[in-house]
Amino acid sequence: MIPIRLSHRPARPPSLARWLLALALTAVPAIAPAAVPASERAFLLDFHASMHPEYWFESNNWGGPAGTECTWYGVICDGAGDHVLGLEMVRNNVWGTLPASLSGQSQLKIFRLPLNFFEGPIPPLDALVNLVIFEATQQVNTAEQYGLTGPLPSLAGLTQLRRFNVNHNHLEGTIPPFPTENGPSALEEYVVAANRLSGSVPALDGVPKLALIDISANGLSGALPSLTHLSDLAFFGANGNQLSGPLPPIAGLTRLREFYARNNQFDRIHATFSGLPVLEIYDVASNRMEGQIAALDQVPRLRAFYVNDNALNGSLPELGGTPEMTYFDASNNRLSGRLPEIAGFAGMTVFHAAGNQLSGGIPSLAELPAMHSFDVSHNRLSGPIPVLNGMPRLGWFKVNDNHLSGIAPRVATLHMLLGYDISANRLTGPAPAIVPGGMRPDATALCPNHLDPAPSTQWDQATGETPWYQACTAFPESIWSDGFEPAP
Repeated sequence: MIPIRLSHRPARPPSLARWLLALALTAVPAIAPAAVPASERAFLLDFHASMHPEYWFESNNWGGPAGTECTWYGVICDGAGDHVLGLEMVRNNVWGTLPASLSGQSQLKIFRLPLNFFEGPIPPLDALVNLVIFEATQQVNTAEQYGLTGPLPSLAGLTQLRRFNVNHNHLEGTIPPFPTENGPSALEEYVVAANRLSGSVPALDGVPKLALIDISANGLSGALPSLTHLSDLAFFGANGNQLSGPLPPIAGLTRLREFYARNNQFDRIHATFSGLPVLEIYDVASNRMEGQIAALDQVPRLRAFYVNDNALNGSLPELGGTPEMTYFDASNNRLSGRLPEIAGFAGMTVFHAAGNQLSGGIPSLAELPAMHSFDVSHNRLSGPIPVLNGMPRLGWFKVNDNHLSGIAPRVATLHMLLGYDISANRLTGPAPAIVPGGMRPDATALCPNHLDPAPSTQWDQATGETPWYQACTAFPESIWSDGFEPAP
């Protein structure tokens, strides 16, 4: 009904944060003019010439005489001003092709130009043996017009590299291997999301310190490599590819906070969630996964759990061990059994379990002050609909196409309600009082049911039907068929 998207990056790995602080204290622009090597000045001038400086937001001192390079905006030198150690311009309207002379800057530690406008290929980086950070990302809203092209560079020999981020570009080809000898063994962040990469994901044995990897929104295929040796892994993103096979085990990754693998072709869900004490977001929606959902009693900080649009069977997990649960979506699977108890989850905002084979009653919906969307439609649920007064922020309520009976619950106090669908059940009695003017006809329906056909212009307006009860008058018992009944 309403797409909920969680996507944020975890905090920068502590070791990298400490290194950046140390660099800020020791490698500052030189105050007095000093001569950097001619090759380093030439690189800066090449960069200046190829990056349309007339459009930069800040360009102080660029192009000045020899000895002033360390005063140029964004240039980082060592304390003595003898070498250029870095170039950093964040969202500075830098536009153009990276100069070939970048490949020869062996002293360079930082090349950080996120949220700018690049074109052309990334020059080879193998000679940048001191490189710690390489970041060349695009403004998201211009990623179609601009972007780096060509293949990803090899990171072999870059033993000091800790962060590599080139997301939202047009890079093609495969992800180069991570060699275990003379490779990027210090790498902590690897982000190549939103490019045009293809092929398989290489083994990650050569990057044992990896804390963040994001390969989302590409055309990658095949199975994912093992993750179990990545003891520092906090963020894994692989949404929107063509990856297949079973999901790699993640049990025991004690620092893992976010795991994303939606919109792929994976066929098997994780068998256990043990040893994941800080996992907060688990999103494997829209795959082809079979199997049962493992118990969630060992993920106490879990707040978002998306397994919708798969082929999962078995029952829904109990949620008592996940007191911080906020978003839960297990819609459109083959799940059976009963709904879990959710009353008292103060932060629960979304609970969706539509399109399954769930039976039994709807549990209490009391003490859910943050609940915004509740959808258990298209199941085999029976019994009465519980009172809704415990959900004052409710915006969407869908329990249609079940076997529910009794009286429709009151909604007159739900001032934020936009959609209310209780149709195709066995409800009786009067239509409830309504808050006028707020509901959307495309998300609101009372019939078919056995409700009393009393005129109400407010319900006419809310449902878009005049009179609202015209579909409640006569309908066959087959309206409750859900497709799972045994053959006669």
